[in-house]
Amino acid sequence: MPSMNSVKPQGRLLSGWSANIEDYAIAGIWACHGEVLVVADAIGGVYGFQGTSGMLLWAHHENHEGGVLAMAAQPETDVVTTAGQDGCLMFWNARDGQLIRTTELGKGWVDNVEWSSDGQWLAASCSRRVYIYRADGDEVWRSDDHPSTVSAIAWSNKQELTTACYGRVSFFSVPSGQLNQKLEWQGSLVSMVLSPGGDVVACGSQDNSVHFWRRSTSEDSMMGGYPGKPSSLAFD
Repeated sequence: MPSMNSVKPQGRLLSGWSANIEDYAIAGIWACHGEVLVVADAIGGVYGFQGTSGMLLWAHHENHEGGVLAMAAQPETDVVTTAGQDGCLMFWNARDGQLIRTTELGKGWVDNVEWSSDGQWLAASCSRRVYIYRADGDEVWRSDDHPSTVSAIAWSNKQELTTACYGRVSFFSVPSGQLNQKLEWQGSLVSMVLSPGGDVVACGSQDNSVHFWRRSTSEDSMMGGYPGKPSSLAFD
């Protein structure tokens, strides 16, 4: 094993900035190529901060009734989308804070929102359904009811959306909405991540385990022994 002294430092962390908002920060995302940090709080407020100085650029208070649940930035644009307990998606210009439009999905909570990597499609989940929109805001399709509330969504590629819920992971073609593949397991899945190559799916489970599937063979496996349900997962 090489000595710790032989490792050359690559740099150092410098003091940055901090700021206060009205309630607990629920989500934050960099927009405008890192020039603006957009933050949302537990009572529905949305704020834009200058990335280098932390100066407050704009603020909108209590927009999502009940609070914000998720946030996503549209690639290569200045648009940030927030989702909330009010069943709505809100589209913001991250530079000036202008509300571009609001889309109502229904009476349930909008728990997840994700833009595709090319910024052409937006996926959101509300209760047991997922919804797909074009970049201009037009709805393309919505799924039938899942067996339970959709707990997680992810883009496996620019044309395929992955969803997780109780008992299964599903892969949908975009824009047709066709079900490409379904991987089943009797358990409550609370989080999900796809491997960089896309063949392995990992889900955190309510029973304090991580469950895996290999798409190419549909074989599954698991790792247990965690002290709580694995709510955040990542591949290197």
